[in-house]
This record gives sequence, C-alpha cells and structure tokens, in this order.
Amino acid sequence: MTEDIIPEEGLMLGGWSESVDEDTDKLPDHLWRTLVADRGPDGGNPPLWYRRAMLYCLANRDGIDDVHTNRLIDQQKSSAMVEFLQRVSNVIWNKRLFLAKGNFKHRFGLAPTDARPDDLICVLLGCSVPVVLRQHGEGSERYYEFVGEAYVYGMMDGEAVAGLTEEEIRTEALEFRLRQNATWLRRE
Repeated sequence: MTEDIIPEEGLMLGGWSESVDEDTDKLPDHLWRTLVADRGPDGGNPPLWYRRAMLYCLANRDGIDDVHTNRLIDQQKSSAMVEFLQRVSNVIWNKRLFLAKGNFKHRFGLAPTDARPDDLICVLLGCSVPVVLRQHGEGSERYYEFVGEAYVYGMMDGEAVAGLTEEEIRTEALEFRLRQNATWLRRE
C-alpha cells in the first residue's frame, strides 16, 4: 500500500462489505485494530473511538471504494480524526494487508509490500513482533531470508503462545538457518 490508500480488496479481506456498511455493529474489530496496529497514540491500547473513526472513513469514500487517508486528512476539522488518520497512514506505510490461512483460524494482518503468498509468517522466540521469512533451497541447502516485520491480529503481545505449555512450544518449534546478504561500505 502507499502511505495513504487502503484498497477496497484489503477492506474486503478484513471482512468489510457494502452490506455491512449499513450496520455499524458489523465493523470487524480485526479490521480497524489492524489498521492502527492495535495501538493508540501513546503506544497503549487504542481508544475505542478509533472504531467510530474507521466507520466515518468507510462512509466518506467519495464514491470510490478505496479509503484515501491523506484526502480525508485534508478535509478534516477534527484534530481527533486527523490523529486517527495519521496513525493509520503510519501503520500501513509500505505494508500490504493479508489473510493467512493455515491449521489455525484465519489471521488478518499487515506484511511488507514485497511479501509473497508462499512466505512464512513466524513468531520467533525473542522477537517482539512476528516476522515474514522466505524459504530458499531444499534439504541441507535450505535457508530463510528475512523479508520484514508483520502485524498479525490475534498473534501479538504473546497471544501466539498464550495457553501453550513449554512442551507444546517445544513440539511446535522449528530451527531456522538465516542467511544475511549485506553490502558494506568501506571507509578509505
């Protein structure tokens, strides 16, 4: 996504549809919470009025199906709405929305723009956020490239391992071999 557009396809992945448009109780929490990374301006829980702000954005799309945050910012007189829209713009910058499917319930989230459908979304012990990894090679030649950080609704702040025993975590754990390609500047 660019810094100011939430595409209609992303809204639909998040469970939004025009039929939901008329029923404000049907705005999926995972949609609006993902767009602000489930954080408020101070890094704490997002204020509940963010939900109403998202409904306003969806209702004011000017006949287009995408949400243009910068266009909405330019039209605002409310500093609270500007705060919300700037938060969304910052969170979605260079990210794309996804709906991950697997052996778990579907997960909605944000990944780097160059993430691919076959990339892995992993919760690495010691990392503060899930990461996107890309597999290369096979067998003993297999390694993983770090693509970037992700936001996965329902898998943040320890939710991914909440309720699991140490044995269950060990059973699910995999070892990854990471390879870093770096260009180093030389001082001469």
